[in-house]
Amino acid sequence: TSLRDLYAAGEVACTGVHGANRLASNSLLEAVVYSARAARAITSEVAERGRVASDVGVLTTPQADDGRDGVDHDPESRERVRRLMWEKAGIVRTLSELHEAHDELEARVRAEELSFRGLSRWTTMDVERRNLAQTALLIVRCALRRRESRGLHHLADHPWRDNQRYLRDTVLEGGVGMGAVE
Repeated sequence: TSLRDLYAAGEVACTGVHGANRLASNSLLEAVVYSARAARAITSEVAERGRVASDVGVLTTPQADDGRDGVDHDPESRERVRRLMWEKAGIVRTLSELHEAHDELEARVRAEELSFRGLSRWTTMDVERRNLAQTALLIVRCALRRRESRGLHHLADHPWRDNQRYLRDTVLEGGVGMGAVE
């Protein structure tokens, strides 16, 4: 991807190997081929730099030596994001639902970032919970910017495709705070 140390494989890779609007097993080739390429690139970068990113803290294994046990002590947070995305940003959605999801996710991302920065050691659960909230927020922001229905995603307020404005890929650059939502 254009973001340092972020690799994509499978459906999210957007390679075009199978064309647009592919579903289910069509992405198997992308998952296998591009996962292998990503793994080689990561291995090479780790060998060169000693770790993937130079600006991250220490990621601990589930049995951390600082007393943190690697268990997700906030499973309700993960469940709330899952439920929010299903109920407000699912296959059929409305602009008002997307705005509600956006506001809640933006607050959740801010809270996760504050919590994350306060830790000197991170467990995989800490990282996963933070990334889950950030990814959900990006999905909702993209959905709010596309005022149309396309493929399997239906925006009730805009039930038709709009090829004039949206017959193109959505490209995200920068961090989670990427501009205002329409």
